[in-house]
Amino acid sequence: MALEGLMTEFFGLGTSNTRKRDIETILGNFGQQRGAWKQCLYYLAHTHNSYVSMYCLTTLENIINKQWVGLMPEERTEIRTTLYRFVLENHKVAPYYIRNKLVKLVVDVARLSWPHFYPDFFTNVLSLSRSPDTVLLCIVFLQTISEELACPREELSYSRRTELRRLLSQQVPTMLTLLTGLLEGVVEKHKNAVTATPPPSPTHSHSHSPSRSGLSSSPIQTGSLLSNMFHSLESGPTQRMGWVLPPLDPESETIASLALNCLTHLFSWIPLSSLITPHLLNTIFLFASLGADPQHNRHHNGLLEKSCVSGESLGVLAMGAINEIMSKNCVPHDFEDFLLQMFRNTFQLLQRLVREEPNTTSRLQLLDPSYIDKFSEFLRLFVSVHLRRFENNSQFPVLEFLALLFRYTFRQHCVEAYFNCLDVWSIFLDHLSAKAQGSQEQEGITRYTDALISLARGILHKIQLRHNQAELEELDHEIREDILENNNAYYGELGEGEDVSEWHSFFTRNLELVTKIAELLPDQIFTLVYEPWNDATKIYLSLQSNMVEQDGQRRLNISAEHECPRLHCLLRDLSSLLQAIGRLSTLFLGEELPKRSTTAVQVIEKLVQMANYSTGLKLFEVQTAVEVLHSDFVEVHAQVLSTLRAWVHWLSQLYGQQFVQVFPGGTQTHQHQDTCHTINKQMLVAATSILNVGAPPLIVNCGVHLLLSLSVMVRSPVALEMNQVQSLYVQAPSISSDLKVRGLILRALVNFLLLPWPSFVVDHKLDTRKHHLTSFINSFTSDIRKLDVQRLADDKSMQESWDVTNRVGMCQPITGAARLILAMVGRTQGTDQPAGSHPRHTPITHMIHHGVTPKLCDTLSIIQYQVGELNNTDKASRELYYHCVQDVIHQAILLFPIYVQHTSVCEEILALMVVVMQVLRVQLGPVRVEATIQTFLDVFTTRHHLQLAITADNPAAVRVVDKFLKLLELIVSEPGQSFKRFIPNTITLCMDHIYPIISDHTSPEVKSPLFELLRCLLEHNWKYFFKPSIHISLGAGNWDSIENEAQFIQIMQAFGQSFMQPDISIFKHNLEAMESLNSKYKLYHKGVFRNSLLVHFITVLLQVLVHRSQDLLQEEPKYHVTARCAVIGHDVTTSMLSPS
Repeated sequence: MALEGLMTEFFGLGTSNTRKRDIETILGNFGQQRGAWKQCLYYLAHTHNSYVSMYCLTTLENIINKQWVGLMPEERTEIRTTLYRFVLENHKVAPYYIRNKLVKLVVDVARLSWPHFYPDFFTNVLSLSRSPDTVLLCIVFLQTISEELACPREELSYSRRTELRRLLSQQVPTMLTLLTGLLEGVVEKHKNAVTATPPPSPTHSHSHSPSRSGLSSSPIQTGSLLSNMFHSLESGPTQRMGWVLPPLDPESETIASLALNCLTHLFSWIPLSSLITPHLLNTIFLFASLGADPQHNRHHNGLLEKSCVSGESLGVLAMGAINEIMSKNCVPHDFEDFLLQMFRNTFQLLQRLVREEPNTTSRLQLLDPSYIDKFSEFLRLFVSVHLRRFENNSQFPVLEFLALLFRYTFRQHCVEAYFNCLDVWSIFLDHLSAKAQGSQEQEGITRYTDALISLARGILHKIQLRHNQAELEELDHEIREDILENNNAYYGELGEGEDVSEWHSFFTRNLELVTKIAELLPDQIFTLVYEPWNDATKIYLSLQSNMVEQDGQRRLNISAEHECPRLHCLLRDLSSLLQAIGRLSTLFLGEELPKRSTTAVQVIEKLVQMANYSTGLKLFEVQTAVEVLHSDFVEVHAQVLSTLRAWVHWLSQLYGQQFVQVFPGGTQTHQHQDTCHTINKQMLVAATSILNVGAPPLIVNCGVHLLLSLSVMVRSPVALEMNQVQSLYVQAPSISSDLKVRGLILRALVNFLLLPWPSFVVDHKLDTRKHHLTSFINSFTSDIRKLDVQRLADDKSMQESWDVTNRVGMCQPITGAARLILAMVGRTQGTDQPAGSHPRHTPITHMIHHGVTPKLCDTLSIIQYQVGELNNTDKASRELYYHCVQDVIHQAILLFPIYVQHTSVCEEILALMVVVMQVLRVQLGPVRVEATIQTFLDVFTTRHHLQLAITADNPAAVRVVDKFLKLLELIVSEPGQSFKRFIPNTITLCMDHIYPIISDHTSPEVKSPLFELLRCLLEHNWKYFFKPSIHISLGAGNWDSIENEAQFIQIMQAFGQSFMQPDISIFKHNLEAMESLNSKYKLYHKGVFRNSLLVHFITVLLQVLVHRSQDLLQEEPKYHVTARCAVIGHDVTTSMLSPS
């Protein structure tokens, strides 16, 4: 057969790609022939080649979906009857994928013809269940019907989709009855082999061997209420739920698997509340129990491997069906019976899962992980959907359920499975927190106090090595210092993600749940954490007695084989508990601050003692018998400083205005001033003393962040009075070789001088602080101030050097705008030279190689962060800081043309200018703002710098363009008239220089900020294109008059072209932008848009819908097409949609 030969050749290993394309063309042409369906049916009946069969079926599928309406009635009938007959004759011998494809084709025909031209379709399918030979085929048909008819393709009309859904809904009770009967038949077939006994009552006492985490049992005790409930249930007609099915024969297993799969899909769309019965639910739970008893099958016959696999597979499928029911928030008519049955089944499954097995710590180890995941998902849905319904019902013992959930949680042997259980508890805690907001706060929580304390204790044991060493030692605990340096979170509170270690992720998930419990029971949970932390701290502070001097070095005199592991566990647990102490500092804020201040002071004093102890002894230098103890000392020291940083929030609130007393005459005093000053000094000592003792980078980094937090949040005059801080002002410019550490120190020292002090301080010493601030900023910005910009720009040898060196720093001549800035700055840095003299400068290449560029970037970054911190400060602080750094800011602007292709410098300059425009725009003044923007525009619009930056494969260059566009966005959003002169140049830059480069490229890094800039330009400068209504009313023009029409159309065309590109984020952004403009300014009703653009926009959006290029946003294009069609009217819309 020629077709068979072509298919064999196509899939042959020696066939070239050219020949395959030729064969594809031949086969495609064959499928387009008028009578191709006849040959396909013939080949299908006479071939045994699976390639040929699949090709014929695929061709028939295309004919049914695309040419069905064009076929004659007798042709449709022949195709339908032939396919149905063929599937009946071959469903047992054909491969499953051929069988499923045949079934789908029959259902596709029904999708187009049932019931009008295919009235016996459903009758034929249901009749298949009457014969054992075709019962499997019946189930396959039912699932395919559910998949294809309940949610048919978009190609069908809305009315036909609605009709199919209505017709299928009428058949659902019959389908459910049939599937339930099939599952019941499997149970009845095997009931004589059942030898299992029902599980013990929840009140039955269990003897538990200790688990590896020491958390095998819950302190929550069960009561007699549950036993009575189960006694009454098991005496009723649903007693069979106590069974456990024996191993199933292959046929029964297949029937049950297919039936459960079909039920799962049905449950995803049918109205469950009127169709789910306790009888059906019991049957599904019976199969779900198979996954919970892998050991039971061994007792039946020795076929452990097969029975375990089949049982767990059916259990997973059954749990999937149950989860579909749970996710729909099902509330049946017999609600109480349903809820009682659901609760009973849940208890029984939980009991089986947490039951001990011989020779193992937990039977959960023997189960399929997929089943555990499904059951945990079921518990999550059960708690989130139904718990609130039965919580206060006396028939439902919630505490006993929590006891089983506790045991299920802490017997998990997979971290992800344990996390899933924590999610269930988190939902329960959210429920309690919501109840606590009501009037019965104490009643709602007191009932669960013991359960919550048990849970918190269990979690705390889970994260300590002395209780859970085996599991914790398996987790990666590597500390990545590069993450810590680039992260503003506290050490140990880095959260989750790919960059943090497994141990940090594990610890954070546990600690956050403990924090949730602590929000409900603050005193009890803090005590649970404080007591072991206090005990470990006492041992830590006594380690000095175990140190000896040896060859001029201190050594820890602990080397016994069993002592070193114990000390390692102690130090690791101490670090964990320190982090918990820091995280729970939020319990002492706000309204709780006054009544818990004594405890807070005790905690901070102990933390300060630990920090001073660690620094004084230099524990990070102590020699140890094993290397791991050295890293443990470093980690504890770093965590102490980070924990102190967490308590800075508490100290800042203690400094708060609510504790200020105002006396007659305006005198102010603070109730806790002495306490605040004392604690502040202690923290400052802890933070500064670590900087000059040669500590490891991790500890120094934590100390510097503590210093920075104190400077930002605790604005107290005591810092400037301390010798340790005063000495830093002298050492700061050269205190550390690490630029990031030095930058953080400089920012903190500037904050001490700059940020306003509390109002109760008598003398703010503004003049003195201003003088010292100016001198200090000059000390670390002197390298920038000394640069002679004009000399650098005129240095021809330097330009040639840069052209040779990868064109990295091509110099630009100083533009007119830059010269204006030079004149305004006054070249203050040149006043130090004698008149007529020129300072000596080295060539720029020499300066680059000797570290000027890194210093320049570092200084600009420090100033950028500092300006950003001024965003929420008063006007006086902004003016003071601007007075100190204005020369640096203007120097940076002048350096921009010189470093235009040095991406790292350009990025820092533009980042600085974005923040300056946001925070110091008023201080900068309109004239300097104009000169600055004009400088950037002049640079970017010459020598193709924008094109080079966008097209270069350099993320840093793209970031430069992004920041430049962000800067322009701030300018065009300004309401002042002085900024309106930049609108024409901005449009020219965007539409003539940037958009042509990116229009045909997938470069969202530039497209997103560009379209956001255009949106802001239109939204804030609508009058640039359309006159305001008051001008129209005065006769200055008609309502549709437009100015700068060419630019407006150019922008709108760019928006329209973006809808034809695949980037979904740009598509959505621009749709929302246009809708916003229409809502605010009636964009679609404007004459220029309605007459020149509207029809094109509608056409583009219709093409998007037809080609389904943005399927994830189907509703948005439909809405916008409707909104635009409403503008042009019914007649025009009809003409657009006509076939012509």
